[in-house]
Amino acid sequence: MIGNTFPPIGNLTQWLQAGVKRLDIDEPWHNNFGPDYVDQVDAQMPGDGKLYVSEYYHWDAGDGITVLIYDYAPLVSTKTKFGTHSQWEYMDGVGLITDPRSQWTQLKNALAGQGKFEHGWVRTIKTILYLFGSYAEPATIEEMQLIWGHANNIGANTVFIYVEGIDGQYYPNVLDNALYAAFQAGGWVEREEEKVQAVFCCTTQTYDPDSCQLLEILHLGEFRWV
Repeated sequence: MIGNTFPPIGNLTQWLQAGVKRLDIDEPWHNNFGPDYVDQVDAQMPGDGKLYVSEYYHWDAGDGITVLIYDYAPLVSTKTKFGTHSQWEYMDGVGLITDPRSQWTQLKNALAGQGKFEHGWVRTIKTILYLFGSYAEPATIEEMQLIWGHANNIGANTVFIYVEGIDGQYYPNVLDNALYAAFQAGGWVEREEEKVQAVFCCTTQTYDPDSCQLLEILHLGEFRWV
């Protein structure tokens, strides 16, 4: 379980009393939670606890990643782990303008040797910008797969999935796509496969898709993890 905490510092008490040892502070810079607040939470975390702190670079919202590196990271211990949840951003007529992988790399390189980097986020949407605004589109499986793969490249060992459709709501198929991308990237999830047998009724002696009707799927009781 990971608890979300935010100012005032008294909000932390309920989590500590419940024995929760994993906490999250989301976008402290964009939410105006100063470095001192993150430092206070870090100081009260148990020795075997972890505090996940995430920010992002967004084309019109400033560079929260650099702020984490220079304003927040120097104050805290290795109990605090910094990450990023940037998403793919494209400018209509221009192409890619924000690559989430570069944000992960920036954090990893800047915090090298400090023990304060281990996680990132996979976003299930991307942003398309145009002259007078922006709109969301689903991130493709290939785009999500690139993020999972980059997590392997830079040694991230914890990845969170921000599961949302273009309307901000949760949909099971969106999670399925993100998990499939993780499977394709390798090393993050396993997939259970079940052996089944399809039974068709055909009007010809040989199988013809145009003349056969699926009657049932037989579950043979055979499973494997791949």
